[in-house]
Amino acid sequence: MTQPSPPSSKQRVLALVVARRGDDIADVLASIEPQVYEVEDVVVIADRRPDSAAEAAGPKTARRLSEALDMVDGQVDYLWMLDSRTTARPDALAALIETAESLEASVVGSKVLDSDQPDRLLSVGGPTDVFGFPYTGLERGEIDQEQFDVIRDVAFLEPASLLVRRDLAEGLGGLDHTLPYLSFGLDICQRARVVGGRVVVTPGSEVFSRSSGAQRPTTWREQAGRLRTMLKTYSLVTLLWVLPALFLVGLATWLYRLAKGVLTGPVDWIRTWAWNLLYLPSTLQARRRAPTTSMESDAELFRFQVRGSLELREIAAELGALLGAGAEQEAPDDRASPAFWQRPDFITTVLGVALVLVLTRSIIAEGLPAIGYVLPLAESAWDTLRAYAGGWHPGGLGSPEPMHPSVGATAAIQFLLGGGGGAAGILTVGAVASGVAGMVALIRRLGLSRGARLVAGAVFIAGFPALWLAGEGYWPGLLALGGLPWSLAGVAGPDPETGRGWMGRLGRVGFATAASAAFVPLSIVIPVFFGLVWAVVARRSRPLVVGAAGSVLALPVLLPWLSGRGLADVLSSGAPFHPDPSWWVAIPLLAAGTVAAAVARGHPLSVAVAGVVIGSVGFLVARAGSLGAGQETTAAGLIAAAAGAALVVAGALDAPASLGIDVSLLRTATAYAAMAAAILVGLTTLIAAPAGRMGLPDDRFAAFAFASSRAEAHGPDRVLLTGPAETLPGQHRVLPDGTPYRLIGGVLDYPQAWLPEARLGDEVLEETLVGLIGGEELRPGELLARFGIRWVAASGPSPIADALSAQLDMRPLAGLFVGDSAGVWENDVPAYRAMTDQGVAWSWVAPDYAGRSSGGSVRIAENADHRWGPGAWQQDGWANRVPAEAGVATFGGVGSFRFQARAAAVIVILLVGLSLVRARREAEDEPV
Repeated sequence: MTQPSPPSSKQRVLALVVARRGDDIADVLASIEPQVYEVEDVVVIADRRPDSAAEAAGPKTARRLSEALDMVDGQVDYLWMLDSRTTARPDALAALIETAESLEASVVGSKVLDSDQPDRLLSVGGPTDVFGFPYTGLERGEIDQEQFDVIRDVAFLEPASLLVRRDLAEGLGGLDHTLPYLSFGLDICQRARVVGGRVVVTPGSEVFSRSSGAQRPTTWREQAGRLRTMLKTYSLVTLLWVLPALFLVGLATWLYRLAKGVLTGPVDWIRTWAWNLLYLPSTLQARRRAPTTSMESDAELFRFQVRGSLELREIAAELGALLGAGAEQEAPDDRASPAFWQRPDFITTVLGVALVLVLTRSIIAEGLPAIGYVLPLAESAWDTLRAYAGGWHPGGLGSPEPMHPSVGATAAIQFLLGGGGGAAGILTVGAVASGVAGMVALIRRLGLSRGARLVAGAVFIAGFPALWLAGEGYWPGLLALGGLPWSLAGVAGPDPETGRGWMGRLGRVGFATAASAAFVPLSIVIPVFFGLVWAVVARRSRPLVVGAAGSVLALPVLLPWLSGRGLADVLSSGAPFHPDPSWWVAIPLLAAGTVAAAVARGHPLSVAVAGVVIGSVGFLVARAGSLGAGQETTAAGLIAAAAGAALVVAGALDAPASLGIDVSLLRTATAYAAMAAAILVGLTTLIAAPAGRMGLPDDRFAAFAFASSRAEAHGPDRVLLTGPAETLPGQHRVLPDGTPYRLIGGVLDYPQAWLPEARLGDEVLEETLVGLIGGEELRPGELLARFGIRWVAASGPSPIADALSAQLDMRPLAGLFVGDSAGVWENDVPAYRAMTDQGVAWSWVAPDYAGRSSGGSVRIAENADHRWGPGAWQQDGWANRVPAEAGVATFGGVGSFRFQARAAAVIVILLVGLSLVRARREAEDEPV
């Protein structure tokens, strides 16, 4: 390097060594002594001054800048600030002085190289975002090839070596010793800019320092330091919008890091703001001492800042890499490039997000339609969780039987989302997005291209199996798609090298399996089956072990629902699905799978074979309704078929690329035929795009709002609903003559979608309806009132609707219809679910009843169970009677079910914790 010539007029320089706790300053002092440009004196800035003997033997020591200046004879023109970990080349100071004098710069910084690897760059200054987050523009481990050797204005300099005009430093009120390393440099640069000073970096001045780690800017101390700097340098107008934005960006960033396994994220975010609140008085005092800020000074700062948040850009880049490259990607660069949108991984992310938005845009804008099992969540998530944990099942005339696991899962998510009414839509869109991202991650881990990953994700969440579930209104099936591919990705992933890594892997597989099984319980076996198939295809046994472990770990999520049913009941209960794909979907998918399995090589061959096996078995299970398979079994079969179809398409798309130049033209052409078939299958996913609600049919149950709009003071009463089976919400019961019917509790919500086994009251209701159809009763209203049925609604042709045309005490409501035909009838007889001896109605406040306290008792029109109370319980026919003096009637709960539900919740929380366990990162340097 050419040694710069000293300026003509000698400028006096004071070297200030900013000592950090525990650092040895001998090296930095030794590098000051041989400088070509001599310093007037050297002063160490340290929190503690040494004793007299040590100070006499070593350099001068001061705690503040003012003390340091007092120790020097005469005035100095510049302060050369060196970090205690810095060593400088002999010509470093001369280059700084020459640049400062020639450019009239107020602050000049050096090029910083790695002391352990002297040819590696650590910092050459750079811009920041509006929040002060630095952008170095360097790749990790970038070699110094003089590519940045140009003097330029910057917003930020690392304080390894800074030359600052003495009058500027004094005018700014001195140095801020409360700030950590990076924020210390930012503070000096920002305050210099505010007063119109010029901040530049000169590559002719080279110093060496130890790397502080890629994560150093994200530590809470640096975050807190940047916030303090903003409070001192920005005008009040700018702070009014910057501080709320920083609050939200910080919250999002720390939550994201929490999801990555940085468990201290939220705590550090709180510490950032708490530290600034603690030091707010001194911050305000420093702001008053500093020159007046204004919009003009802000504009000067904005000139050297990039738009937006660099931290959010990093997150977006990492998410893009996750979608495009899976979890085992290489670590990101030290700083995200502002041009991250040009990366292939980000393009894949944008296309994936666009796909999700197109398929769910109506759900986002208008909410979910009410159809099939797609029903509104209960008003109170907490009360639903109470009922789920061993409480009263609200389906039909009620039961102590445990509710479906999806009821507890949706209520828990609703509770975590704040209990808002939009939780169902958020959950649906989130499941679709998670399904796409998970399948992309799975296909990446299986070694296929970005195009194959994205198309496979589309086929998984919008192929014919998923659309069949949506067409049937089976909402839990759509939600189960969100967790399954992440489970399979964990099964197929590489084996960790440490026990900690194995803990995290099993935790993630278990949690992802639980996230799927909570909605479709029998999908819990799919990871085991996939592990078996992949173990055979990949010729290694670990996938089977991991899949089995994940299923076992996820098993508690099915409690207490599973303990209340036998295996035979789980396999056979509920109306099965009968999927029948169109030929223009089935034939291309079959062709893609068989041809790819026959001609592909390498990874595409393995993926295609696994997809053919899993998809074929899944489809056969989905079609096993004629063999006695029930709803849960066939739903799990459809989900397995969706996963198999995605794998087949991915393998077929990459089949041509797997062939070398040594294959025949016929084989190559056949591989391209498989690829074309896979593209056709991918195009079929656009069927759901026009409506924008994931293939769900139009809203059918909004008309049930009449039960609420016409309710009396005690709230909505029960509705007896009849009509064709496909027009009824959730599950239904069937009379001996095949007439479908079911009860709903006035306000139709998701917990009522599932019906428990029929009990005494349900049997009596069935007998009553059989008599009504047979014409045995001309005044059915009085009989139905005993069940709390105020309304009868027919969503289509039904023998019950025909029988009501000849009765006397059920009044038809002209002009009110539910469905395509039939009508609605109102009971002329008071029909209350709970009524006292005095005829006063009580309200259903799920899962309890509440009303005016009185003497006597209250009749509860729920299936008889001795756990109703408080007080002495009596059976009233098929119903319950309890004392009315408490003004409330509650179900005492089933202790074993309550324990199982709580244990399941604890295990899920433990799985979440395990899933966050990652390999330990390299320890970071402690802040100043």
